[in-house]
Amino acid sequence: MKKIFIVLCVLILSSGTAFSGGYISGNLGVAIPESSDITFAGEKVTNAELNTDFAASLAMGYEFDNMRLETEVSYQQNEVEEIAQINVESFDIDTISISLLANTYWDFKNSTDFTPYISGGIGFANVWLEAPDTSSESDFVFAYQVGGGLDYAINDNMNIGIKYRYFGTSDVEYEPLNIEYSNSSHNIYVGARFNF
Repeated sequence: MKKIFIVLCVLILSSGTAFSGGYISGNLGVAIPESSDITFAGEKVTNAELNTDFAASLAMGYEFDNMRLETEVSYQQNEVEEIAQINVESFDIDTISISLLANTYWDFKNSTDFTPYISGGIGFANVWLEAPDTSSESDFVFAYQVGGGLDYAINDNMNIGIKYRYFGTSDVEYEPLNIEYSNSSHNIYVGARFNF
């Protein structure tokens, strides 16, 4: 599945220089997952705690004065730390997601080189569990994000910044165990944006 992320990144990079006024951005950070509710046959049976882990994204967009529109592909991975009433210490269980989002940003431009902004986006995510002795099936689900951040303009063509994002999806179905689980996280990134 990581190959999907690489292919989407290549497509974004190869098309980013096709128009004037556009930009390419990249971000690296951490995904801090919320407690995940696990349901069986439509009823909550337990919940899981996951570790903070790696997150990354790559986007191509276009700037209209104070507004930016972009297409973004992102990747994140978190390891299951604890499942209530179940001993998972001897298991290595990861939840991984690759998402494709259409995002909108509103920049609060001012007379300084610092620009705060807010953002929102919707799209889809391919989410799957990797667990020992079970198949690694994925589920294609609705995804969304809301957040904000602060950019600093190094020059007319490059910005660096930090951003916060709440990322979530609709419930993910894992057929090998006949369960569904909630999937959401608080993500913090540092990144750069290159304008054309």
